[in-house]
Amino acid sequence: MLLGLAALSTVAIATYSASDPLLRMVPVENAAGAVGATLAGALVGSLGVGALSCVAAMAWIGGGLAAGKGLPRLASRFWVGAVSLTLALATLPPTLHEVLPGTVPAIAGGWLGDSLIRYERVLLGLWGGLVVNTSLFVIGGLSLAGVSSASAFWALGAGLGAALAGIRNALAASVRALRAGARLAVGGVLAGVSQIRAGAVSARIWRERRARRARVAQVREPDPVAQSVEPELPSQPVRQAAAATPAPKVAAGAAGEGPAIVDHDAERESLSSPSQETFRF
Repeated sequence: MLLGLAALSTVAIATYSASDPLLRMVPVENAAGAVGATLAGALVGSLGVGALSCVAAMAWIGGGLAAGKGLPRLASRFWVGAVSLTLALATLPPTLHEVLPGTVPAIAGGWLGDSLIRYERVLLGLWGGLVVNTSLFVIGGLSLAGVSSASAFWALGAGLGAALAGIRNALAASVRALRAGARLAVGGVLAGVSQIRAGAVSARIWRERRARRARVAQVREPDPVAQSVEPELPSQPVRQAAAATPAPKVAAGAAGEGPAIVDHDAERESLSSPSQETFRF
């Protein structure tokens, strides 16, 4: 019976319409008819989205009874998980809509959800209520899954440790990459500066060599003015000086005597005495 009621409730909630009247024998939009419209209106109006948790718990109990396992014990995790999920699903969607109005659509929390949210706003505020409702959702899911709190906290700690280790490794790799990039950049700048200096030195040496070659070429180049005016050779004064030079006196020897003796004293005196020559330009 509980399984059938859970199935009917699932169809009624899936096709719920707020415009369907309750407790009236009239045509409705709900696929489960007037009964489904009344059942869905009662569940959604009182529990909001938490009605899904209630229907799931009903199906679980019906399956256990059908299998001959009986009802779960009152101190079992099943009831803790069912109640926690019902409270979380009734309050979490409206809270998320207030935190993210443009992302999460407006979902009614029912009588239970609206009442809890009103007290949460006074006592804890918006973000405090969000933390509490999320914690209830996690506790309810772990309880229904049969996971102990110690195992859950150990897994949570391991996950956080792995996440922190990954973040640390990523930061270390980023720092190493930044250092390598900085070293490459500094090396490139220093190499560029060295090349600029070498280029400046080469340019200065080239200018000095060019200036030296220009000076050497200027020194070696003949003067065109000096080449255009050529002095006449003093041919006539030389001839006159040669004609004015007296011939050396030769002492004549007697007939039948030895060779004649030439006297060079007069020639030396004519050469040593100063003479004035004239040149015609």
